[in-house]
Amino acid sequence: MPHAGYIYSGPVAARAYDEIAAARGVVRRVVMLGPVHRVPVRGLALPGAQIFETPLGDSDRSKAIQEVLRCRRS
Repeated sequence: MPHAGYIYSGPVAARAYDEIAAARGVVRRVVMLGPVHRVPVRGLALPGAQIFETPLGDSDRSKAIQEVLRCRRS
């Protein structure tokens, strides 16, 4: 999903959300992956946010899945 800002990627992001809108309420888990923009990392950089706000609603991150990922990093 583009995230450069509405003025840069708004039409593309709107189209992408339109394509997946029918899956709302059906899809139970989404895995979001993206690049780290500011510092180099080895492996995964896990977010500190508890909730991600999306046009399809708030997405609460899974603490259990994040803990599994955290344990696998070492």
